[in-house]
Order: sequence, then structure tokens, then C-alpha cells
Amino acid sequence: MDGVVQQPVSVRDQRLFEEAMTLMRNNLSEPLQTGELSSYLGISQKKLERLFLRFVGILPARFYRELRLEKARSLLHETALSVDEIGRRCGFPSASHFSRSFKSYSGRSPRAERQQGGQLRTESRRGPFPDQRRFGQMKKFTMEIMI
Repeated sequence: MDGVVQQPVSVRDQRLFEEAMTLMRNNLSEPLQTGELSSYLGISQKKLERLFLRFVGILPARFYRELRLEKARSLLHETALSVDEIGRRCGFPSASHFSRSFKSYSGRSPRAERQQGGQLRTESRRGPFPDQRRFGQMKKFTMEIMI
């Protein structure tokens, strides 16, 4: 795998990662800081960051943000809630902050996402989300925790 040596994953590390994911999923509207997450788990912030880098390749804060944005995307498609309300439910302090974050992540505004119904943009080779390959990993982990 590109010269990276994979270390075996301990059961404890897997459990900690899953607990962190559960905490994140249960706190989408009022996101926890990385320090709060690590405190709840009884580990250092650095340990939490290493776990996320090992399991999904990004830091917990970025993962959490993407998790919230994917929840927002889901709400845009599945509900008639206003963009402002969706932003609040996904932990964004204002509609403008949510819109900027969503556009930066997905390449289109929340309103455009809703209007296009999640169809792939034809002008982009990467699909609707820039790092969709990694999101597939994230989706796999979140689905496993839901079960």
C-alpha cells in the first residue's frame, strides 16, 4: 500500500474509534470539540487524532465536519426543511457559515444541491463530493456503528 506499513488494529483502538463515531453522530447539532471527545473517551487528544488517521486518514475535526455536511446533504434531499434549519440541525452557527462550508465541501450551494437532487455534476470528473473515495470509507464505518 504505497510503502505504508499497516499496524495491526487492537480491539481497544477499534472500540475507541467506534465510541468516538457514536459521540459524533449523537452530537451533530451541537458538535463537540476534539478535546471534549478525547476527554469523554479517557484518552489524549493526540491519541484520538492518531486513531482517526489510522482508520480514515483524516483528523477527527475534519471527519466530524464532513459527517455533519453529509447529514445536511441527506436532509436537503429527504426533507423540506429550510437551508437555515438544516444548517442549525447540523451544528452550523449561521446559514451563511453552513452555505460556505457546504459549497466548499461539495462544490455547490445547498440550494443547488437540493434542486439537482444529488445528481452528479456533468462538469466535474470527481463527482459531487471532492473526496468521495474517503467518504465511502467513512460511510462504511458509520453504517457499522448504526447496526
